[in-house]
Formats: sequence, C-alpha cells, structure tokens
Amino acid sequence: MIALVDMQRIPGRGLFRRSIGIQRRVIDVLGLRCRLMTAAVPEHAPPRRQQRYADAVIAGLKEARVGHVAFSRDFTMYEAVLRAGFTELDETPIFESLAGEIADGAATRHVQVLFCTGFPTEPARQALRVLAEAFRTVLIAGDASGSLSRALAREMGVSAICDPSPALLRGTDAAVIYPGFTGRLQLPDGCVTIVAGDGIPDGITGGRPVSGVTIGLRDGVECTVPDGFDPQLLVAAALAAGTLRPGDVVIRKARFQTSELNASILTK
Repeated sequence: MIALVDMQRIPGRGLFRRSIGIQRRVIDVLGLRCRLMTAAVPEHAPPRRQQRYADAVIAGLKEARVGHVAFSRDFTMYEAVLRAGFTELDETPIFESLAGEIADGAATRHVQVLFCTGFPTEPARQALRVLAEAFRTVLIAGDASGSLSRALAREMGVSAICDPSPALLRGTDAAVIYPGFTGRLQLPDGCVTIVAGDGIPDGITGGRPVSGVTIGLRDGVECTVPDGFDPQLLVAAALAAGTLRPGDVVIRKARFQTSELNASILTK
C-alpha cells in the first residue's frame, strides 16, 4: 500500500496533549488504494515533542503495512520517516515506461538514436519500437543487441546497427539507456540522454541527460490528489502498478541540467 503523509499545524506547543492526533482514511488515486494520513502537529512544539509526532506517524505506517510513501509539501518530518525504512515514491517508472516518447519529444533532430540495455524488459522493447518509428537510424549496444536487432527487423522491417563504432556515435541525436549495459561509450555533448534506471552507467560519458519531465494525462484520465501532493509521483506509481497505461500519459516538457526544452508529444 502507498501512504500519502500530510501534516496540519495547530496552535500552541502541545506540552499538555497526552494523545497525538492522526487522521486516517483510504482514497483511490488512478486505481491505486492509498492511505491518507494527516498528523496534527503544534506550531511551536519543541524538538523532543516533534520526535514524538514523527514516531506516531511511523507507528501508523507500520500498522498499515505501508511500503511506499509520498509526502506533502507541508510535512517536515520526512527524514525521520525515511530513516525508519520506508521508501519514497519517485518518477523512475515514468522514465522506464516512456523513455522512447521522451527521446522523441526532446530531440531536436531525428536522424540517429542509440539504444542501450543488457537485459531488455518489455518496457525497454516498447521504447525501442517507439525509437524505430521516430528516428531514421537506430543503433543498439549491449549484450542483447543481436536479438533486439533481429526482433526489430522481424516486427517492423527496420534494420538496426549493432554495437556501433565511436565514429558512428558522433552523429547520435538521442540515447536511451536501460539497466544492464556494461560497455563503454562516448556520447556527443548535445546528445539528448534518457536513463531509465538508477543513473548513467559508469562506462557512458558525455551526452545531455534529461533530469526530469513535466507530464499530463490524456482526455478522460484524471489524477486527483489532496492539496500539497505531487500528482506526478502517483502517475509514476500507477504506471508501475499497471493501473495506468503509457498511452494515457503525455510528456509536455523535458528538463535538462542547464535548460528546459518544451517537448509536446502527440500520438502518431
């Protein structure tokens, strides 16, 4: 279960409060069953008293057998909750499910794209199909390059180039990297780079990594979350759980480390 953890400030220091008030209710967000927990915390509670409130929230999360949490912007005790072993939601599933669409929208040229992985999952295979439709030339690197190339030729009639040379890589407009790649590659500095995992592998240098995206939902799909929570985190969780399909999501903007590029992506 996912918990949405919020905090409501109340007047005073809370020195004479024997009980700690935490409101709990179950809500549905994009088909996900989420527990909303709101802790009533005095505005001027001393640090030792604040720890008692954090402990009460942690106890409530453990009682509900929560695995992942999302914090509202008002919740200030998140470090204590994370230290207790809970995992905060992040946007990784968006990159895993929509890496091809992000590359398509963020690249200013669509001549050549590089795809890297060591053990292709179905989301990775789908990303490769999207790239094959969007770019003129497809390069594939990694242990599975041969099997992926053959599948691409069989399914789409596209001939990919496996394990490209450094000279050929210099013309790459975008690169999509899934987990498992262990090779060494030098990407051109302007190459839009999307990492569908925990970070760029050590063997890959250069490129222009996408650090984040702004998303929207297509007509008929709504993400309604309580005030103060980031709806993108719930979209990511719904993609991971399968209650939301990649086709329901639109990438509106790709963010880089030094600049932003509007990247509206429409169904083709």
